[in-house]
Amino acid sequence: GKSTLLKLMVGTLEPLDGMVKRHNHLRIGQYHQHLTELLPMDKTPLEYMMDEYKDLSLEQMRSQIGRFGITGPAQTLKIKHLSDGLKSRVVFAWLAYRNPHMLLLDEPT
Repeated sequence: GKSTLLKLMVGTLEPLDGMVKRHNHLRIGQYHQHLTELLPMDKTPLEYMMDEYKDLSLEQMRSQIGRFGITGPAQTLKIKHLSDGLKSRVVFAWLAYRNPHMLLLDEPT
């Protein structure tokens, strides 16, 4: 039920009946429990974010991911060595940097 509703909202599932209308410029960020599995495990959070978002300096990116509790040594530790909680924080930092209008959380814990 809930996951189906979220999929309808983001457009990954089409309704069998009726329609879903979204604003053309709406940016939706979606978090689900399997996103952490898609992270590049051999990169550090800092490397990953710098590869994804090239418009920030190293210090600006350190500050950006630090806002999500990824601080100090955790920024330069390979993602495969991070706790599940820190991996989730990397995903949230990635999502937040995209500046979505709406953030949908599907089983975030």
